[in-house]
Amino acid sequence: MENKVTKKRNIPMIGSIEQSPQKQIIVSKSDKLYPEIIVHNGDVCTWKKCNDGSIDYKKISDYVGVKEVVENLDTGKKEIILTYNEGKDVKEIMVPLGETVTKNKILNLADVGIDVNDNNATNVIKQIRNERENAPRKLVHSNIGFFEKDGKNFFKHNKIISDNKQNDIDSAYIGRLNIKPKGSGKTWLNMINKEVLGRPPLELALAIGFSAPVVGFIANELGIESPLIHLYGDSSKGKTTALMLAVSAFGSPSINETGLIMTWNTTTNAMHGSLGGNTGIPVVFDESSMSGKSDFTNVIYSLTAGLDKERMDKEGNIRSRKSWNTTIGSTGEHSIFVKSKENTGTRMRLFEFENVDWTEDAEHADRIKEIVISNYGHYGTLFARALIILGKEKVIQIYKDCKQNLIAKMVESEFRERLAGKLAILMVTATIIKKYLKINLTLEEIEKILIENENTNVEDKDIGKKAYEVIMQEVSRNKSKFGVEYEYWKDGNKPASDKETWGKIEYKGTKKNHTMQIVIIETILKRILKDNGFEDPRLVTKKWKSKGCLDFEEGKTYRRRTINDIKTKCYVIKVNQDDVPKREKSFETVESLDAM
Repeated sequence: MENKVTKKRNIPMIGSIEQSPQKQIIVSKSDKLYPEIIVHNGDVCTWKKCNDGSIDYKKISDYVGVKEVVENLDTGKKEIILTYNEGKDVKEIMVPLGETVTKNKILNLADVGIDVNDNNATNVIKQIRNERENAPRKLVHSNIGFFEKDGKNFFKHNKIISDNKQNDIDSAYIGRLNIKPKGSGKTWLNMINKEVLGRPPLELALAIGFSAPVVGFIANELGIESPLIHLYGDSSKGKTTALMLAVSAFGSPSINETGLIMTWNTTTNAMHGSLGGNTGIPVVFDESSMSGKSDFTNVIYSLTAGLDKERMDKEGNIRSRKSWNTTIGSTGEHSIFVKSKENTGTRMRLFEFENVDWTEDAEHADRIKEIVISNYGHYGTLFARALIILGKEKVIQIYKDCKQNLIAKMVESEFRERLAGKLAILMVTATIIKKYLKINLTLEEIEKILIENENTNVEDKDIGKKAYEVIMQEVSRNKSKFGVEYEYWKDGNKPASDKETWGKIEYKGTKKNHTMQIVIIETILKRILKDNGFEDPRLVTKKWKSKGCLDFEEGKTYRRRTINDIKTKCYVIKVNQDDVPKREKSFETVESLDAM
């Protein structure tokens, strides 16, 4: 409940209790900052000793006192819970400490029923200051995940845990997410043993969820970004169930505003808000088709980068930017990479699993959901404590071992080492789950799924190769816009038959031993690439140049060629020699060669 104190300030009401006024509260006059202020017969009073030895009490206001002082470890800000009499009720209200230390601010509390006015404000401030002195202190936190204090690692969850219970910090989570443990950890574990173990896709899903604290724990040391893992395919594949399972060790897997699963039906700023301050608890965005986005490029970059954009407050100052480092899950019926601009950076930040049968059938999915909806938030903190006990050095060594093992088994490509580094996060997670939580995951099967998935998708990550195929297809579809020139058969040369010329196809060498080059006007090539989602054509041409796919002038990526009697900038793309026969058929130049 919120009560408005001024036009600009809201003060949250904690609640009210209907009972008789506090007339029995007696506070000692000793050890007070302002000993002249006292509570007498349920009222705040000043007092003085008369000549005859009696005490004269003068009422200042109805009772107001301090129930508790609350300090937020993340913001450093303090709030206090005030108790006060209003008529026959005793009420409570939480206010920022700063609302109670100056006259102009404390007068705002009159709006919620506290007996304060111009005449008594100074003494009411003194009364609150007196009671603060001995009021109970409570620590709270609004961020979640790993942090360091005095050289030691801690993990913020519903409480703050460390390497052992004696070193835990007694602080309560007050953020938006529902991570308070519910139900039974034993019931959750029994479900894992019965419904998950022996089914590698679900074991992988479990590792995806538990990878969040691994990311939060060692990300800064290794320069790891927040992984974005998107499961897509038919609605009957159990994608959402798999990610409900993934987050259930840490909190509520319900799909709502307080659960760890939210929907894509929100703004990018809101997504950043739900992730800010998270360094180790998994979060999922369900059903990407609800986002209404036609291009996911920016959101992929922003989610994985883990840093909100700079914003100004109403005073014109730059706000502190929200940051996060955790694992982010996603589901949808379609790939979000397909709806992104073609560049290697996007593909390297996004891991997609297509049409995996995560659950056996609808009944299997229902059995899992029934348990995780009512039993959650237990094993995530056990895993985080295991990481703290192991220490960063040991976890990083396990990570490096997993990475080298993956490199040895993955298809060779220029991306292999980077991909292995990202996949190793999941494998180090699975390894620690098995060894330290004693959950018997089949590591070899999880690794097999990861390697096969990436070996299948590795070509998607090669922006140069994808762009090359796009250009070859465009030349085939628009062959009438290209002339043909033979170094060894001048009579076969012919201009483009279309009124619009894009370039020409060149043959070098001899009829029996020739090479093929596609000469395409610079502006045409850039337009084709941009139309096909390649945001920066320069990245493509630089990639081609580095792979030896271009004939170019010194220090350039292009070469000037004569097209329709005009010398113009062109890109000269060398067709792979093994690919020439197929391209000759596609471009219908083979008939000309046969005519020689």
